[in-house]
Amino acid sequence: MDFDHALFRADLDALPWASYGHAYGSAEDVPGCLRALAGDDDAAADEAQGELYGSILHQGSVYEASAQAVPFLARIAAADIRTAAGLLLDAAEAGAAPAEAVEALVALGVDTLSDEHRDRLTELGERDLRVVRFGLSGTIEAADDRLRARIRTAVVGGVRTAVVSPG
Repeated sequence: MDFDHALFRADLDALPWASYGHAYGSAEDVPGCLRALAGDDDAAADEAQGELYGSILHQGSVYEASAQAVPFLARIAAADIRTAAGLLLDAAEAGAAPAEAVEALVALGVDTLSDEHRDRLTELGERDLRVVRFGLSGTIEAADDRLRARIRTAVVGGVRTAVVSPG
């Protein structure tokens, strides 16, 4: 997937990050972290990932900025710039935009995830999620058997919807 850095930055800049909160107050630093995570400098990306864990997922807590960051993390992961699966899973497990995070992970292809991440995704689907929205081109078929057995799909209002049963 091609990654349009200019569009990514423009979309980041379009949100009022300073008005969102995270563990240390204003989330005005989050766009810089997301830019670094999407950038070419591995050291800066590693530092940004640590900062994101400390601010938007601080000790398992989530904030308004956590949910706002999920779509950007999904875009980074989808472009295969670097893995954001761990951040997405942690965000979903903590309650920050879980449907969006799981949708992004399933769209990546469950087979591309590590065994640990695949198991966590399955447990999340079994334990917490009831409804996950997928685009019409969503790849529900990529889910492993344990998760796929709990998914029932329908088209609701033109949107492919997956209902994940609790088990």
